[in-house]
Amino acid sequence: MYRELIKYIILYCIICGISIGICYLNYIMEDINYTLQFFLMNFFQFISWIILIIGVVKTLPKYKLSNKRVWFYYTIMMSIVGVIKSFAELINTLI
Repeated sequence: MYRELIKYIILYCIICGISIGICYLNYIMEDINYTLQFFLMNFFQFISWIILIIGVVKTLPKYKLSNKRVWFYYTIMMSIVGVIKSFAELINTLI
């Protein structure tokens, strides 16, 4: 269980790193559209939250009355809030 959870956490961190790296894309490419850059940043942030939700759901503890399960539910709820916020920013970028 923990090995699979660590894989998802590492994948989440990699995607967040890509999102942060896109912030500095205008230093690498001279004529980049700032709207495209902002869209890509929000898109990878949106994907990172979805990866976190998938990882938590797949590694949810089996015992229903466990304290760990409560923290997993908390992570799922906070991630869903993050997904909604990122999706709203993504749509706002396109408008």
